[in-house]
Amino acid sequence: MFAMLLGVSECSHTGGIADITSIITSDASVQDKVRVNTADTVPSTPDTMVWMNQVNRHLGFEEDDKPHRLSLSSSHEMLAKISWWAQPTEDAGGNRHASLSSDMMVLSPLEHGQYTLHTYCDGTGSFTIKMTMNKEQTDKHNIACAPDMVSNLDIDMDVQRDGEQVSVRFVPTGATEAAAGFMLEKDE
Repeated sequence: MFAMLLGVSECSHTGGIADITSIITSDASVQDKVRVNTADTVPSTPDTMVWMNQVNRHLGFEEDDKPHRLSLSSSHEMLAKISWWAQPTEDAGGNRHASLSSDMMVLSPLEHGQYTLHTYCDGTGSFTIKMTMNKEQTDKHNIACAPDMVSNLDIDMDVQRDGEQVSVRFVPTGATEAAAGFMLEKDE
């Protein structure tokens, strides 16, 4: 029943796609897999480190000033989680531009049922969250970040048929400078 419940097939970040394919099985020996994202450098300022660590704390990651790419669990409760850093880019002339950084997870196949996507951000700016089911955009949400607290938005998902392809993309808006992350859980 739980075999092949979640396969994270790609994660797009800073304009590239990294293959981080993993499959969850019902085998009790499956361990959580956590990868530190070394490509995501968090600026070393007191505020940015606090923002990253607070998002990591909400997701259950180590508070080590670093984004974490992925954790997969063999438990039925938590299926996947991820954290990252987004900030504006700067050109050779010192001009700041909206961040080109976006994160996408393809969650497939999912069993039918109810899921909750818990989203978090801490910093300045906001993210647009685009959800796609079977390659058709179904929902669009916004989460505004605040520099003095972790913002949270829970999104309910109804997967109607076994094997539906679900993807979630976070796109920072404007001059967003923030730590962000999300966790997908199957509701019981």
